[in-house]
Amino acid sequence: NQPISTWNVSAVVDMNQMFDRSGFNQDISAWDVGSVTNMHKMFMHGQFNQDLSLWDVSSVRDARGMFSKNELFSQNLCEWGDKMKEANAAQMFDRSACPDHSDPDLDSLFPGPFCENCAPPPTDPRWCCPAGRTDVLEDDSIRIAVQEYVNDRNGAIEKYGPINCWN
Repeated sequence: NQPISTWNVSAVVDMNQMFDRSGFNQDISAWDVGSVTNMHKMFMHGQFNQDLSLWDVSSVRDARGMFSKNELFSQNLCEWGDKMKEANAAQMFDRSACPDHSDPDLDSLFPGPFCENCAPPPTDPRWCCPAGRTDVLEDDSIRIAVQEYVNDRNGAIEKYGPINCWN
């Protein structure tokens, strides 16, 4: 295999089955995949096991079976959690080498799993309700808080605390 790590893929939108059933296992972490919408079965049945955690997958809408049946892939992709809000990630890690094969829950406070459990331990401050919060959300403020949460989950958590603590 010739090195392809420097390929310019910034205009590519469809990577459907690109490395399906291939022995490809090169570092492509520097690829600009920000325009890609389809990664369906991209590495299925493959031999790929490289770190892709820094890819911008915010445009991806179809990630079904992306690493399915890839018996080598076991990379932590938890960084993708807040980026893949609109994707179909069914069977993304099915029968891969990932410690957690479950379909990612993209609507969770801590989206995942993405090959590994992405939730912080229960002792992490993000699980705890801020002490001494006395403000009560009302009709107008709850709408604003929800909209902020939808647009910028982390910013809303910093401002209002975890959604399970809202009063």
